[in-house]
Amino acid sequence: MIPEGVAVFTSLTTKRPAHFASKAGIFEYRHIKPGLFWGYFSVSVKGQTAFIAFAEKAILDLLYLRRQAKISFAFFK
Repeated sequence: MIPEGVAVFTSLTTKRPAHFASKAGIFEYRHIKPGLFWGYFSVSVKGQTAFIAFAEKAILDLLYLRRQAKISFAFFK
């Protein structure tokens, strides 16, 4: 278990980026090129479907988004 809380829930979309807050938390939708939107599986709960990235794809997406924001990781230096 991770003892920290999540400050922002980040999701990827091929549509327009968005950002909103609710009682459940802060949600951010970041744009990704359609050709990079792969590596996920779907889960349906109570009539709603969510798409969840495989662990390897989640890491690739993180690196992609950090590169776009020009944020470097200490272990790459």
